Amino acid sequence: MVDSNSSSPELKNFKVLPYSAETLIQLLSELSSANPARVAAKTHIEYFREYFRMVDAKTLVVEPNYTDRDYLEDFAAFYVRCHAGYRSSCARIHFFSVAFDADQLVKVVEQADGLLRHEDLQREYIGFIVVKPLPATIIGRTCLKTYPSEGRRYFPVTRKYTANLLGMAFEVSTLAYQEQDTVLAACATSALWSVFQGTGKLFQHPIPSPYEITRGATEHALRPAREFPNKGLIPPQMVKAIRDVGLEPDVTAVNLDLTLKAAAYAYLRVGIPFLLLAKQYDPAIHDSVTGGPKLRGGHAVAVTGYSLGGSAATALSPAGTLFRASRIDKLYVHDDQVGPFARMELDCPPLEFTKNEETVISVGPVMKSSFALHNQTMRTLYLVPDLLIFPVYHKIRISFVTVMAKAVQADSGVEKFRQRVPDILKNRLEWDIFLTTGHQFKEELREGKLINGDELLAVLERPLPKFVWRCIGLHNNSPALEILFDATDIEQADFRLAIFFYDQRLKAAMQ
Repeated sequence: MVDSNSSSPELKNFKVLPYSAETLIQLLSELSSANPARVAAKTHIEYFREYFRMVDAKTLVVEPNYTDRDYLEDFAAFYVRCHAGYRSSCARIHFFSVAFDADQLVKVVEQADGLLRHEDLQREYIGFIVVKPLPATIIGRTCLKTYPSEGRRYFPVTRKYTANLLGMAFEVSTLAYQEQDTVLAACATSALWSVFQGTGKLFQHPIPSPYEITRGATEHALRPAREFPNKGLIPPQMVKAIRDVGLEPDVTAVNLDLTLKAAAYAYLRVGIPFLLLAKQYDPAIHDSVTGGPKLRGGHAVAVTGYSLGGSAATALSPAGTLFRASRIDKLYVHDDQVGPFARMELDCPPLEFTKNEETVISVGPVMKSSFALHNQTMRTLYLVPDLLIFPVYHKIRISFVTVMAKAVQADSGVEKFRQRVPDILKNRLEWDIFLTTGHQFKEELREGKLINGDELLAVLERPLPKFVWRCIGLHNNSPALEILFDATDIEQADFRLAIFFYDQRLKAAMQ
């Protein structure tokens, strides 16, 4: 029997607080074992300050005892043996873009009459940050919603994460992120962990913890450094980590803007995040030997999105072929030194170095971003990409480089035709090239209503491979024709599946 004179129920352990950057700093210090000054100096704080301002965070809820699977794996493998006695449990901070207090939250939990309901909180849910009980690298599994699209930002590799708070389930569409802990994981391991968060859902493979990634990658490695604490992985070890989860690494060297932009667009569209390995240069420090900015070393990030901010497509090949991917002006990356979906600007001027005090050498392509330095301050750095490593399903055998070459050939033929019949195609085609699944292709073809009737039914009834390459020729931003390739075939075969004409005048003229 309920006592009508009893006091209103109150939260004993959970806290509900108004959001502010200062409150977040205080909580990160209290919930971990980190010094407040050290927390305030973390570059992640500057990133979170800007992010939570942009998504209009108003309230945070503190879950003081939370068991995180990835940290628990790391704890059992390493931290449990430390004399300092680190805790096995973490804390978790939830963020909302609506203002409420503890009493209002209790009413929502009890489903009592009030201004807020569970559905209201779900609509305003931003996500969560897991706080690890460590002295420095405290940002654990972080799931925060992406930035607003605004018609140019694209984050195709997100998936749904569910958080249970006081018996209520909250969902957020994102890709999990965490800071490297410099003991069990360096930047490459953290980047791989985020990449596997996306590929694990897409290709249905187990997602290893940072400890498991590092242990597997360094197994049988002939190197002088010890396995743990780990100071970083080299490319062959990253390749091994990808194979350990049942995927195949597609490694591409970066020497042109086209390679970087086209690859990012082609694979991200289907939901495959990838590793970007680059050299970091600090423009604030002059290198007296090279005559250019100071080289700080290598870095690895997980590429998770892009911005199509370019006003027009540009020709990035000697043949003058226009690619839609050339419109990309920014990449969004999970950078363990900064935060999730951190911005990297493209199309920066090449870096210049001197040789023999006379010859000037230009190095590019170049990206620009803000990174953490040893003194924990933020500074703009330049990055020169070296390698792209794509973790792909083993049956995806045709690479984007091969398909791009086919598109250049097709564009050359169409361009000759266009010059003879300029009234059919007034402008050069812009090629939209990306990887997708056979099912997604059929779904988009049906919903787009580019073809219909018997022609549409013939395509929908036709069996297609699991993965296909789409090369869509756009005329004034409208599909004019498309070449479909079998991504699972071999290069020596004729892996072209079909050609579709969406512009009827063009179809009649070319036939």
